[in-house]
Amino acid sequence: MKDYPSIPNIDSVSARQMIKILKGTWAGSDKIDGSTIRAEWTQREKFYKFGTSHHLIDRTSPLFGEAVDLIEKDFAEKLGIQFEMDHVKRAVVYFEFFGPHSFAGSHIDEPHKVLLIDLSIYDKGFVSPITLFKLEKLVPSARALCGGPVTQELIDQIKNRTLPKMTFEGVVFKRGEGTSREWFKCKSRDWLEKLRVVCGPDKEKFQRLR
Repeated sequence: MKDYPSIPNIDSVSARQMIKILKGTWAGSDKIDGSTIRAEWTQREKFYKFGTSHHLIDRTSPLFGEAVDLIEKDFAEKLGIQFEMDHVKRAVVYFEFFGPHSFAGSHIDEPHKVLLIDLSIYDKGFVSPITLFKLEKLVPSARALCGGPVTQELIDQIKNRTLPKMTFEGVVFKRGEGTSREWFKCKSRDWLEKLRVVCGPDKEKFQRLR
């Protein structure tokens, strides 16, 4: 099952990458503060394989087993119908699993939710942001927040948490599809400061989670 890529933070990209980011247009969606869940779908077996970023899970797995039930309940039927209509034979759907008190991949024993964040079709690769935004109308998904050029004003809005409808963590930007797909993320200063407090003197952990 295809892993979800590690998305670079705008504060850690090179000058050359930054020049590239500032050219062209991007689609930005809300960065949900949770854990990535992968679910593989085939035309024959439907949703049959589930995993976190690091290991496979099923509905009996501690904590993340809840995500399997949520995907089956809220996504399986509608996405399955859409995949059949689009003649998709095999795909991996990526979700964010989170609760009211989730932070930086840590969760407590409380009710959780699942939102769709991305989709990769096996013979085509990752779909375009336009396709993702269409799915937002079909199933619970990370909210689309902005589209167009990335400007310093937009970056400042995200870091200062003044971008309308943005939640706490930040924004993920995507453009292109298949092998041309590009990503980067921009996080709020408040979220980064909370992470700094949680990590304390462990600078390696802070860099890994930021």
